[in-house]
Amino acid sequence: MTSSTLLDVLLQPAPDRQLRRMTLALAITRIMYQYPYIEITKTQKSKLETLLRQISRTILGTPQYAKFDRVRGTAILPNLEELAQLHREAQFTRLNLSAQGYTLLWELGYDISSPVAFEATRPPWATFDQITVEPVPRHMDRDTQTGRREARVQHLQETTGEWILYRDASPSQTVEGFRTGIASEGQPLSWGFHHNISTQCMAEITAIVEAVTIPNPNAHCLLIRTNSQAACRAFTTGDIPDAHYSTITKHLDSHPSLRVRIQWIPGHSGIRRNEVAHAMSRVSLPGPPLWWSDSLKRTKLLAVARLDRRERLDEVRNNRRVYPDPPHSMTRREAGLVRLACSGYPDNAHVLWDCPGGRAAMGESLKHIPTNLRPATLEEWLADSSPDF
Repeated sequence: MTSSTLLDVLLQPAPDRQLRRMTLALAITRIMYQYPYIEITKTQKSKLETLLRQISRTILGTPQYAKFDRVRGTAILPNLEELAQLHREAQFTRLNLSAQGYTLLWELGYDISSPVAFEATRPPWATFDQITVEPVPRHMDRDTQTGRREARVQHLQETTGEWILYRDASPSQTVEGFRTGIASEGQPLSWGFHHNISTQCMAEITAIVEAVTIPNPNAHCLLIRTNSQAACRAFTTGDIPDAHYSTITKHLDSHPSLRVRIQWIPGHSGIRRNEVAHAMSRVSLPGPPLWWSDSLKRTKLLAVARLDRRERLDEVRNNRRVYPDPPHSMTRREAGLVRLACSGYPDNAHVLWDCPGGRAAMGESLKHIPTNLRPATLEEWLADSSPDF
């Protein structure tokens, strides 16, 4: 239904007062879809203002014959120009949020030299005020930067006065999963086995979470040292699982005075406490340091994870689907139109007139009207425009 048709329908007496009041309440949104962007005549603008006055009286609950000067004096509802200005400002602000929007504003001749200032929001992981991740030093390759790694080890030998925990994780060769180990002052402190972890980075993150949540009522400053740069980056960017996020949040809420630092150390470079943690993570595999298997490369694991996620999404989508899939005999365009129709929301014209499911009820309500006088369109039915009826 076009805006002009909607105006004609609204300005005519409707058979159902409640339906008319509902339509009037929805008319402002329909008007604002077109009015700020098109040119209209004075007559059309006068009709819009008249309609808006009726809408204002309806929304405020005042009589339809109430003086509009008094209605405007309440300053509750804006007039037509104020509505259009608010709509334009909202669209201008929305377009300022993206590069494409800036391009559109520039093409339309708007001044974009002063971008809209938005208050910086804190990401979810920034709520860990009690956890600090130290920057990972660069140029620490195990094969070519041995001197820098040795200097880093010597620097880390200095005492800090904090409770220092060393943690490590290793893949299990006997069963599927990973083993984690935590050591303090060169002595074993905690170890665990996780069969539901499939990546190296996730195992390292799990070991750090276990170290953070180790109870020690006398420790207010905790320093966790890890040889995994990926785990440090994960805590810096907040890319940690929801379960670990919830565990850390609960622990820090119950220990408000605890301060945690996460520090990267060179792995297998002569730090005895780190070697103890590594040995603990390999309790069933004694021997030299165990490097990660080629079968655990990130690209392969990501491909498996994407396939599993796609299968889970398909299962959830099938369980929640109200309508069946379009038949394979349809073309891609036809199937897209069917899915679009199934996913959209019906408008008033469809619900009141076009819906095949309502044809029976509509025929029942109109059967007492002679065939030649029955309305042929939704507009005639709402407006009761048949002169002979």
